Amino acid sequence: MKYFLLIKAFEEKAVECTRILIQEKLTEDWNDTKSLLLHQFDAGGKCPIHIAARRGFPDVLSMLSECYAISEGNSGYTVLHSAANLGNQYKAESCVKIILDSLKDQSDRNQLLKAQDKDGCTPLYLAAANRNIEAAKILLLAGSAFDIR
Repeated sequence: MKYFLLIKAFEEKAVECTRILIQEKLTEDWNDTKSLLLHQFDAGGKCPIHIAARRGFPDVLSMLSECYAISEGNSGYTVLHSAANLGNQYKAESCVKIILDSLKDQSDRNQLLKAQDKDGCTPLYLAAANRNIEAAKILLLAGSAFDIR
């Protein structure tokens, strides 16, 4: 199915292919196709930007965050949760920074920083639980509350 092309492209770590899918016209009605490519959810309730953050693909995440910065699956799990929950400290730090840097509106940033998933966990909690120290520091400096789970 054409709408899962974007997910497949970066699952294969094909950054250049992802760039082409985002930047080039695939159909005559590109705005609708681009919207579907970026907002299509998989069976787990994740859209492409979630998957890029979860897999730790900073280059792809950077391209996607320009198009769709705030995204929430059906479980309250945001793109910032995905990035903070990475097992790789360097990738977590890079992805958290890219996401926060893409948010120009302070209310959008605050919304993501305070978001709790279905288990009540915030991105800061997940970063700390995964020992992503630098990602946790970035989240704290950005204004994440440390008094909520």
